[in-house]
Amino acid sequence: MRTFKDLNLEPLVLDNFTDPKIDIKEVINKEIIIHAFKIKPSKFKDKNYLDIQIEFNKEKRVLWIEGILLTHYLKKAKEKDGFPFIVTIIRPSGAYEFR
Repeated sequence: MRTFKDLNLEPLVLDNFTDPKIDIKEVINKEIIIHAFKIKPSKFKDKNYLDIQIEFNKEKRVLWIEGILLTHYLKKAKEKDGFPFIVTIIRPSGAYEFR
């Protein structure tokens, strides 16, 4: 009889960050390191949200947020192979921005 090892199965790669979630209120106006991101459709609106893997206070965390400007800048950073990078998320006029 074959063993599980004999089946030579590829491991399942999950499309999720496994770090604990952090609220935007905890990191707003504070320096963080962005390691990676994913754009996912929102279950509640006809919009997308960002699933961002960050490092804050030397701990990896996941930040969920909607943000057209943040999405734009993260896509541009990916094009330039700019990850990881240090940034501060601000909200000067209602929309989240990077500084």
